[in-house]
Amino acid sequence: MKQAEILQAKAYEHIRNMIISGSFQFDTVYSESGLARELGISRTPVRDAIHKLSSEGYIDILPSRGFVLHSLNLSEALQLLNVRSAIEGFCCYNAVSSLDKKEFDELIKVLEDSIKRQKEFQKSSSDKDIVAFVNEDMAFHYFLIKSSKNSFFKDTFAHYNFLNQQATDRTLHTENRMLETIREHEKIVESMKNGSPMDAYNALIEHMSSTEKLILTLFNNNPVRNSFL
Repeated sequence: MKQAEILQAKAYEHIRNMIISGSFQFDTVYSESGLARELGISRTPVRDAIHKLSSEGYIDILPSRGFVLHSLNLSEALQLLNVRSAIEGFCCYNAVSSLDKKEFDELIKVLEDSIKRQKEFQKSSSDKDIVAFVNEDMAFHYFLIKSSKNSFFKDTFAHYNFLNQQATDRTLHTENRMLETIREHEKIVESMKNGSPMDAYNALIEHMSSTEKLILTLFNNNPVRNSFL
């Protein structure tokens, strides 16, 4: 790998990790020159990294100013749910209809263990445990996708991870949504254990529909910004 590519990769990972960890704030403008100084490299690899992150939906570039975190809007949120419903619905159906007994039992155990952790986090109202719940919720859905052994599905989930995280974080801060999420996750797992691929698929779609209704409510409460954040 050429030196320029190494520096670009370094800048990309650094900025992406800062975004995911919550080090950057929404509605704050960040400059490529400031990040370049922080990393001790030139602006070119930082600029390349910023353009890549923009193409992946993490940030919006402001010409001659810098960049801001990308705030998920209603249209994107609904389209994202459509993509997730298609992929994860298939994964639920496929898990019941195609996995061998060993693989299926391992998946069920992983999902049930995830639900147990969700219940522990749900009992606390601290910001730390809300963040932990969000991460565990994302993990639950990733386990379903991973079970399909489809690299395109996993890449798609990873590509839209930041946008997914925004939507999940905001909806889970609403009253009783964490408890409702746990119940919906339990219904998905029980439907899978009952052995009906179609019931498992429908349980996943119902879960996504509940999320969609909540997102529409949140957006209607803040229509001016075209964002539910």
